[in-house]
Amino acid sequence: MGSERLWQTALVVEDAGGRRWLEFPDLARCRRCRQGRGCGAAQWSRLFGSRRAMRLPLPDASAVEPGTAVRVGLSAGALLGAAVRVYLLPLLVFVLLLFVGASLGLAEAGALVIGLAGAFAALWQARRSTLAGLEPRVETHPDAACGALESPAN
Repeated sequence: MGSERLWQTALVVEDAGGRRWLEFPDLARCRRCRQGRGCGAAQWSRLFGSRRAMRLPLPDASAVEPGTAVRVGLSAGALLGAAVRVYLLPLLVFVLLLFVGASLGLAEAGALVIGLAGAFAALWQARRSTLAGLEPRVETHPDAACGALESPAN
C-alpha cells in the first residue's frame, strides 16, 4: 500500500516572495470531474474539505517553472495518515476534553466549550502540519493539464 500513489494534476505557481507552489484547481471548474470521468482530483478535495484552489509547497528538488502543468502523486499511506490526523485526531481530542471537563465538575456548557476549543486547536495544528509534510512526487507529463477546465462563470 505504501508504494501506490494517487495522482492529481496541478499548476506550478509563484507567489510574490518567489516561493513556488503546487496549486490544485477548483473541481467545480472541471467538466470531466463533474461527470465522474476526471483524473481523481475529487479524492484530494474531499480529504481537505475545500472546493477552492488548494496549494502545497513545491518540493525544493523540483526545478519546474511557474505556469507548468504537472501531475502530483502522494503515497496512499501518506494520504491515509493525513486523513486520520485531520479527521480523527480532533474528534478524539474533543471527546477526551469533554470527559476531562465532566470529571472536573464543570457544567455541560463549560465542558463543551473546552472540548470545542481543543478540537479546533487540534484541527488547526493537524491541517498545518499535514499539508507541510505530505512530500508529493512531481512529474511533468504531456497529459497533466486538465483540458476540461472552464471559466468560473460557467
